[in-house]
Amino acid sequence: RGVPKPLALSLAPYQRGGVDFAWQIDGRALNADEMGLGKTIQAITSMVGYEKEWPLLVFCPSGARYHWEHEILHWLGVGSSIYDEKNKVKIIDDLVFDGDKNNNNETDESGIDDAEKVETGELNDTKSPCIRLLKKSEIHVLSSSKDRILPRGKRVVISSYGLATNMIENGNLKAGMFQCVIVDESHMLKNKTSKRTKLLVPILMKAKRVVMLSGTPAFAKP
Repeated sequence: RGVPKPLALSLAPYQRGGVDFAWQIDGRALNADEMGLGKTIQAITSMVGYEKEWPLLVFCPSGARYHWEHEILHWLGVGSSIYDEKNKVKIIDDLVFDGDKNNNNETDESGIDDAEKVETGELNDTKSPCIRLLKKSEIHVLSSSKDRILPRGKRVVISSYGLATNMIENGNLKAGMFQCVIVDESHMLKNKTSKRTKLLVPILMKAKRVVMLSGTPAFAKP
């Protein structure tokens, strides 16, 4: 599924089970683990499996926007400590290759190094990259409903529920724009008659992959 080895090894067994479950049902899942059990890393890892379908959209409470940026950069960011040499991965032009070699480009007998082979597609299947790591500049944290939803070069967009609602109303965010969506604190969409739910659910219905997170997936009173 293209998950880099350092990220895969960071998952606890039950977290790997959560990721596998999301993949088994084609990336449309609700993760209802209790608070503190690592729903964030499970959601991020699940979406790595569908990286070719990005850009990725994250809905979350307003106060969690920069936490999500931090977590994504920690697990998938250029320069993250989990991708150092001791973890036996090779990084060429921000592409992660699992293996037993260090991060320095190697040159073969023909004098062509791995960086050139990435550009020309000459790396063989045993060296297929897992994912291209994210630069901070490729993550767009929305701060105003007047922001462009998807500027050029952005691979991840993070929006609060309030901003998303406003951007849908003004036509800047439309169903079908994103195929991969993470919905943090998804119980905020539990009221089917609320304006927020009515506006955001069509975005989720049009997306191919949706991972919803909630530590309280059921009503307090049945």
